[in-house]
Amino acid sequence: MQYIPNRNNKITDFKIGDIVVYNYYDSNLKDPKDRPTDIGEIINININKNYIYINARSVSSGICVSSIDFYPQRKERKIIIRI
Repeated sequence: MQYIPNRNNKITDFKIGDIVVYNYYDSNLKDPKDRPTDIGEIINININKNYIYINARSVSSGICVSSIDFYPQRKERKIIIRI
């Protein structure tokens, strides 16, 4: 299964406590199963700077939203209306 990150995420889509996969140095997110150390929990969100802070040892500052995705990936909600 190929990992295809959602590049349409906005900072307002995330909330504290969400589990995310990230790449601190790049917005090219590889498959999370190949990077188990790059999964963490959001502990703070700075909307003004557009940064998200994660509880991970390797992360000492905020990460841009383009370098973060939900883990596991969120499925788009499909609304079915039956008449």
